[in-house]
Amino acid sequence: MKTRVINQGRHIIAIYSDITKFKDSEIRMQKVRSRFFSSVAHELRTPLNAIIPILRMIIIILSTVNFLPDNILKSLKIVLSSALHLQNVIEDCLEISRIENNKFSLHNEKFDIREAANEVCDIMKFQIEQKGL
Repeated sequence: MKTRVINQGRHIIAIYSDITKFKDSEIRMQKVRSRFFSSVAHELRTPLNAIIPILRMIIIILSTVNFLPDNILKSLKIVLSSALHLQNVIEDCLEISRIENNKFSLHNEKFDIREAANEVCDIMKFQIEQKGL
């Protein structure tokens, strides 16, 4: 393999005379990327595992209080929705890692499409209001 630095050191060109070395380096890079995604996803998931149950508990407690303004409870529900969405994105990253390592399985799950659409609308409405659009 021959390498050459170009574009003021920002890129490297690698020329392979033997394709097996290229394939080996490709496999190593895939493993490194997979480990990186997995590590980052686990590091992000750990704090969410504390945040989500606490948010749920706060929402349950505050929803029983009659003097709480509706916008505060609604905002907390948006925060919870956003945290759950982030949790799903993290799980998707982990799924990519599992797929690349041939360690994936399919899960069928039922959900209420209207509820999901309403949650997305609430999040988008909140963001639009915050930006003053």
